This record gives sequence, C-alpha cells and structure tokens, in this order.
Amino acid sequence: QMPTNDALASVKLRKGVQTKISDLRLAPVICNDSEDYMRLMEQTFFEKYWEHLEEVSFGSTFVPLDRETAAAISNAHKAAGLSSDPSEVIIPSIPTGSSVTIAALESAENSVCDVTDSLIDASLLLSRLAEEIQAAAEAKGWHISGSFVRLSSRSPKDAALCRLGFARLFVSELTHLHEAAGFTRGRDGADVRPHIAANMRLLALHAASTAALRLAGGGVGRDAVRLLVQ
Repeated sequence: QMPTNDALASVKLRKGVQTKISDLRLAPVICNDSEDYMRLMEQTFFEKYWEHLEEVSFGSTFVPLDRETAAAISNAHKAAGLSSDPSEVIIPSIPTGSSVTIAALESAENSVCDVTDSLIDASLLLSRLAEEIQAAAEAKGWHISGSFVRLSSRSPKDAALCRLGFARLFVSELTHLHEAAGFTRGRDGADVRPHIAANMRLLALHAASTAALRLAGGGVGRDAVRLLVQ
C-alpha cells in the first residue's frame, strides 16, 4: 500500500552533517612507494617458491627476460594491433558447430599469425628469445610432452581469452560435447535446455583455455613468443 500525501507530509527529515575537506584524513597505505610495493610483491613471484612445488607438481625451468626484450614484446603487441582486453573477445554463437565456422576462424588466425611472425622475424631480440625458449623446452623434453609458458610475476589464467586460436578451440570443444551428448543444437526445432547449454559452454571454455595455452612441437619457442606478443 502506497503512503498517502498526509503521511508523507508528516515525515520530518533531519539535516545531514557536512564534513569539511580539511577534516578528512587519509588511511595509511600498505605500500609507500614503488620500491616498497616490489618488496612485497616479490614474495609472490613464481621463482620464489617453485622448487617447493616441483616434487609434488610439475617441473619448471627459466629463461631470462631483460628489459629490452620485454619492451620488444610490448612494441610488437602494439604494432600488431592486438587487444589485451578480454571484454573485446567475442565467443561466437555456434548454431551447428559446422566445419565451415572452424575453417573461417582458422583463416582469420592465419592472417594474424602472419603479422605476428613477421614482427618476430624483424626483431633480433624476439627471435633470440624464441630460440632460447625452444632450447630450454628441448633440454627437458617438453617440446614433445607439452608445456606452458608464463611470466614469473603474472598469472596466465586470463591470457587464453586473448590467445590466437581460442575461439576455434572453443567451437571445436563445444561441437565435441554436443556430438557426445547425441544432439545437435536446434534439432527438431527445440533448443537445448538453458542450464545444459550453459554447462556445456563452461566445459568447452575450460578445455579450450587449457589447450590454447599448451605449447608442444618443434615450434615451441616461436609459439611461446607469439603467446607473449598476443
């Protein structure tokens, strides 16, 4: 029931207390400057704790990355006109999961890959980094079994969304899930139940994200640099 005008008129509002800007006090900050921030953040860097995990988890090895090479990676990313914002990456709508859709995505990937590769070839720093990563992977045998590359101070979990090939992998994984379930979306004019469709997309997202970041084969080094550039 809505209040009447008389009821509203009887309500008295109290005047708020205004705070003067001069009375405000800033709370103490965790880090006073950049050096203090780095001192705290260094404890989270991967190289600080990886040896404690290796016996019960996965093996790791390191390839040094100097400032000049890091700058070359950033410059190549800008020159390629690639986006680092996952919100700009569109997961395509897949009505049938047809091979035509996957082929179109592969064509778009190859176009971007050509641009990225030309930038790597034109940079002595990036080409050298690719060779060093390749050598490190081969020394461990990971060019055969597969490996993942990351910066020691950054988590790669969101990188897959901007990874070249992610959309195609997502389409492929979702198609496989549809086929395994024995249905095609839109079959007999009826769509999949919303919660089942959403669950399948999540499963496909997880599988595609992992596959997009996994590196294997004779071109591990170059593919790793592509990932860093993208």
